[in-house]
Amino acid sequence: MRIVLFLVVMLGLAVGSRADEIDNELAKMQATSKAFAAATKNMLDDVESTVALLQGLPEVAKWADDLKAQHKAEIDKKSETGRKLEAAYAALLREVNLFVKKRESFEKSYQRDFDQALQRAEKISDQAVKSKSLNGLEAARTELGKARKTTEFVLALLGREKAAPLAQSLKSAREAIARKDAELQALGAGMTKAPEEAYQGDDAAKLKELIRTEWKKTYPDDELLAVVLHSNTWQRTIRFTWDKGNKEWGVGDTMVLPARVIVKKDDATARIFMAYINRHPLQNSQSAGVKTKNSEYVQEEIPLSKLK
Repeated sequence: MRIVLFLVVMLGLAVGSRADEIDNELAKMQATSKAFAAATKNMLDDVESTVALLQGLPEVAKWADDLKAQHKAEIDKKSETGRKLEAAYAALLREVNLFVKKRESFEKSYQRDFDQALQRAEKISDQAVKSKSLNGLEAARTELGKARKTTEFVLALLGREKAAPLAQSLKSAREAIARKDAELQALGAGMTKAPEEAYQGDDAAKLKELIRTEWKKTYPDDELLAVVLHSNTWQRTIRFTWDKGNKEWGVGDTMVLPARVIVKKDDATARIFMAYINRHPLQNSQSAGVKTKNSEYVQEEIPLSKLK
């Protein structure tokens, strides 16, 4: 009786373990499908994730094929589990194929899209100067951002030789818009308002010191007047990277908080730059992003007399 009971218990554990394993594999395939679908929707939205998907594509394809072969008997039986596995595999295959097609389309159109982004940036910035609009360069900066992401993706996808001409064109466009930005800021410095504190977290002082330390390290000649946390909202991004060893997607979680850094320009004027706190909850770490002295980022001038 005890032997029979032992066998029944062990059989139940084996069945339960097998069911859990299949559920885990289904969840992995569904998560992988979502990762490819997100990248296909906008390949340049998160260049790092898209590149990771491209690099992991051969391993992902083999892993999915191996899973289908492993569960062939279950799939052939048309059981409920078999149907779920087959549907998950078909969905993954569909998303991978759409991703590959989008990647091929990008390779054919990236030069045109890049050129159009720079042309729009130039047109918008010219209009901003003509109308003396202080906020007129925001859309131009957005177009520069698109061109930068295109350049980064081309570098990862096609190599340095293809990306080099884009990088040079982007550099020239940034310099031209920076000159227009300086002209506008000089005209409107008196209208600029000092940024105000908005962050309510208990770690505000620590975050400011993190930015201050990184800024001084990056720009040792700057006279830093203040760091202002003008937002109380962390922007969150979930990123997937393929783990070859475990044959699954690892999840990257990043939270970003924007800040403003005020630097003395001369005896009468200060410049206001963007900076960012990048928090990584899964690694329990954070860092400061301060490389923002190019024309993709908001830069303002303000009289020293308007600073508290």
